[in-house]
Amino acid sequence: ASVLKSAGHEVQLAIASVEDPVAVTAAFRPHVVAYSVITGSQRYYLALNRRIKQHFPNVVSVFGGPHPTFFPEVLLEEGLDGVCVGEGEWALVELVESVRPDGRLERFDIANWHLKDRGEVHRNTVRPYVEDLDSLPSPDYDLIYQKDPVYRRSKIKHFIAGRGCPYDCTYCFNHAMRQIYAGKGRHVRMRSVGRVIEDILYVKRHYPLEFVVFLDDTFVLNRRWLEEFAAEYPKRVALPFFCNVRPNLVDAELVRLLKAAGCHSVSMGVETAD
Repeated sequence: ASVLKSAGHEVQLAIASVEDPVAVTAAFRPHVVAYSVITGSQRYYLALNRRIKQHFPNVVSVFGGPHPTFFPEVLLEEGLDGVCVGEGEWALVELVESVRPDGRLERFDIANWHLKDRGEVHRNTVRPYVEDLDSLPSPDYDLIYQKDPVYRRSKIKHFIAGRGCPYDCTYCFNHAMRQIYAGKGRHVRMRSVGRVIEDILYVKRHYPLEFVVFLDDTFVLNRRWLEEFAAEYPKRVALPFFCNVRPNLVDAELVRLLKAAGCHSVSMGVETAD
């Protein structure tokens, strides 16, 4: 949403547990309807999309997120016009800007997209990773919190400091993501400590916030970044937080840094045990 707005486009969010997405579509009249889809939810969103297409057949409907990234063949289902593989920020902007007034796409060679063109499927490769995450605008927190009262009122809110993990746990997606992006840049990237803190402070000023959850796959990969974070976060934010760690990265110094920063609890995945 934030990159689309920065490019001059209007964005509306429909939260299916709060309202009818078909009614939101009718009121907003978008050129593109986009769904973020995890595996297990795809059937629900395919059915919802068919409902929307019945009322608005000219809208361009696309899936992004984990499911289409790893199972792009979902595009073959009825009603879908495209699926985004991998990171979607600039890919989605480029797609939206290729939609003609009559609702048809004028381009089918957009990186990261698999697109239908009158029965033919165009499968494009991914563009390089977003190297500098600070080059992206901050997430559009207001879009969700102003729409969903449950998330808005919750005193626990979620943030992401970086992207990627170098490890190969079989239960995780990162090894498959690296294969998709082979030769396309660094898989592990961190936003600057200052930008992460600014986002948290924005949410803290505007919404209830007493506990921070970092959703990064492995929050503690970059020790130098963590040292800066441990120095700045307690001074500027001073809220307890949760993060994910990995057993082989935990030592006395790491625990000291996390405690100094204000870490309340951690989680770690256990792949095998005997």
